[in-house]
Amino acid sequence: MKNLYLGVALAPYRLDYYNYISEHMNCDIHFQLKGFEGQLFSTEELEKKCTFTPKYLKITPGERSYYDYANYLYSINGRPSGGLGPSKVDKGK
Repeated sequence: MKNLYLGVALAPYRLDYYNYISEHMNCDIHFQLKGFEGQLFSTEELEKKCTFTPKYLKITPGERSYYDYANYLYSINGRPSGGLGPSKVDKGK
């Protein structure tokens, strides 16, 4: 089983750190954001320098509850879904 590392966004000053933990700590690395307005670097150029495949969460902030977010993280990690409590998705909303 791999470790799961969750970061906010891929950034140039953390690239060496992410490459290191990916290689030495058996991590899948997921980011909350692929980019943001006003950033001064290219995410696509940074991804070319990664020794791992960056993955991005498929959750839109403000549209999901805490439980949906937590269950999504469980699904990434290979655990059974639906274990943390009520969610809008589970109720069909």
